[in-house]
Amino acid sequence: MNKGSVLYNEVEFLIREEFREPMNYYTILKSTSQGNTKFSEIQNDTGISKNNLASYLSVLRNLHLIKRRTPITKKNSKRGRYYLEDNFFKFWFKFIFPNKSQLETNHKLLLKNIDDSLDQYVSYIFEDICREMITILYPQFEMGRWWFREHEIDIVGLNEEENNIILSECKWTKNRIGFTLLNDLKEKAGKVRWNNKNREEKYLLFSKNGFTNDLRSYAYEDENFELYSLKDMERYF
Repeated sequence: MNKGSVLYNEVEFLIREEFREPMNYYTILKSTSQGNTKFSEIQNDTGISKNNLASYLSVLRNLHLIKRRTPITKKNSKRGRYYLEDNFFKFWFKFIFPNKSQLETNHKLLLKNIDDSLDQYVSYIFEDICREMITILYPQFEMGRWWFREHEIDIVGLNEEENNIILSECKWTKNRIGFTLLNDLKEKAGKVRWNNKNREEKYLLFSKNGFTNDLRSYAYEDENFELYSLKDMERYF
C-alpha cells in the first residue's frame, strides 16, 4: 500500500484509462461502496441525472464492476439494488480510498484498522463463496438473494421444475452457530412468497467456526437440513 504501488493508485488509474468521463464513474462507484444501493439513493448522492445514471450503471455492469440484484422471487422487480462486484475495487473503496492520508502519515495505524475491520468485510465475500458452493451441490437450482421490507435471507435457491426451495444463511463469526439462527431462518422462510402451499424446503447453514453439538445432532436426523463449517467447505474448492 505504499505510495506508487498497485494497491495505492491502480483503481484511479483504471478508471481514468477506461472511461471518457472518469469522474462520473468514480463518483458512482464511491457512492455504491458507501452503502447507497438503490437507484434513487445513488442519484441523490451523486446528483447525476436519471437518464445519465442509468447509462453509466449499464456500462459498469457490462464491465462487471457493478452488479444489480433483485429478490430471487421477483426477477423483474424495480426494487433492484446495485453493489460493487469486483473484489479489488471493493477492497480499495473500503480501506484505501477513505484512508489515503493515513497511508502517508500513519501506515501502522491503518494496517491495524484494516485488521480490526477485516472480518466484517470478509463476511460479504463469504456469502458469495457459499452461493458458489450451493451451485456446486445443487446445480439445478437458480440462486439469488431475497428481501422484503426489513426481512432478508442471504441465499435462496429455486427449482421450478421440482417445486423445491433452498433457504440459507451464512455467518462469518467467531462463535459457533446454534438453533437461534435456524429458528430465525424458518420464520423468515414463511414470508418468502413462492409456491408456499406445496413446496419442499431445504435449509442450509454456513459458519466460519462451526455449530453447536445439539444443532449438529438435529441436522444429522433431518435430511432437509445441512450444515457446513469452513472446514467442511474446503473439500469443495
